[in-house]
Amino acid sequence: MPLRLESRDGRGGGAGQGTLRGIGSREEKTTMIRILPPEVADKIAAGEVVERPASVVKELVENSIDAGATRIRVDVQDAGKRLIRVTDNGSGIPHDEVTLAFHRYSTSKIATVEDLARITTLGFRGEALASIAAVAQVSLLTGTGRDQPGVLVRVEGGRVLGVEPRAGRRGTVVTVENLFYNTPARHCFLKSDATEMAHIGRLLGAYALAYPEIGFALYAEGKRRFHTPGSGKLREAIIATWGLEIAKAMRPVELVRAGIRVQGYIGGRRLSRSNRSQLLIFVNRRWVQHTLLARAVEEAYKGLLPSGQHPVVVLNIELDPAAVDVNVHPTKREVRFRRLQDVLETVERAVRSALIQEAPTPAAPTVPGAPPRRRRPSREMVRLALEAQRPLEAPEERAGLPPLRVVGQVRQTYIVAEGPEGVYLIDQHAAHERVLYQE
Repeated sequence: MPLRLESRDGRGGGAGQGTLRGIGSREEKTTMIRILPPEVADKIAAGEVVERPASVVKELVENSIDAGATRIRVDVQDAGKRLIRVTDNGSGIPHDEVTLAFHRYSTSKIATVEDLARITTLGFRGEALASIAAVAQVSLLTGTGRDQPGVLVRVEGGRVLGVEPRAGRRGTVVTVENLFYNTPARHCFLKSDATEMAHIGRLLGAYALAYPEIGFALYAEGKRRFHTPGSGKLREAIIATWGLEIAKAMRPVELVRAGIRVQGYIGGRRLSRSNRSQLLIFVNRRWVQHTLLARAVEEAYKGLLPSGQHPVVVLNIELDPAAVDVNVHPTKREVRFRRLQDVLETVERAVRSALIQEAPTPAAPTVPGAPPRRRRPSREMVRLALEAQRPLEAPEERAGLPPLRVVGQVRQTYIVAEGPEGVYLIDQHAAHERVLYQE
């Protein structure tokens, strides 16, 4: 129904108190513009940051990583609905700054507008603890270990209930209990324990892969679900997170181009999933959701995976912090690039390069007494080599390859293929080098 705002004298257009009148209706409602009470504003802001138990784990684990922790343990009960506890051995918080940590927009990670242009930490908004404390019962035990006492702070519904001295201990323990106890509507929208636990497990697994030098552990109801060694080796983190069989089927990726470094591991054509749950992309080790990046990875696999399947990938894109904007959304899961096309091209080339090296060349059956036959390259090898010799365009603009039939291979260097326009002679090694080195 159209609405018209009138002032009390009936002339309309005034500011402040007025009347909302439905046109063609007798209903009227007097409204006033007012500043919301702090407790209401805090709950609204918390809704942007804290969506479910995994959101709490994310914010607390990021704080631990930024504090330089080398060991991070997460304990949960009732899939985090009843209790979440994150324990780390990081730098801790000085006792005279602890209560500031619960104030919205208080942070040690940035100080000026210029700092926003070069963010190197996972957290920077200064909202996490305040948002969590607005909808849960929180206690924080922390110490710097520098001959200073530790401190315990208790906060409930955004109100500080007490501050107590404790024995000095380096590190921080944050305990979050009864999440959404004061917002029952939010609690009702939580999923089953199995679903919420799956979100927590996937989240912690992603951080374990982004930071293999940190030892992570997840405990549910006192039982260890998984842990990583913190050795600094990504392959060992993959084994601990996804299992030995998956790790054995993955191969390393590394390419530096146009000031962008892409590193990680990718699965071959025999390793795929029906969704993108194991297609993890990090930007400066921040786990991000970026449709175009995922599409660039999958474009490199075009023709290699069955329809509807997605690759298993762990990639970190390292570039100048000033070239990426992470201040897009309160959850910090979305990013924007200043040179998006360069990033997409570098990612696709890095993945395709690794796939060229992996592309299978099945052996032909041998006949006793016959001279050994050279192995014929597969269609996948032909496709990858041809793609490497084409100009790299945006994924949505690239035309498909013509149907080719592999005829043979010359001196283990040239692939001979037959297509609708004649015979193709493809220098597979030159194509491979172009993928690796062309700028």
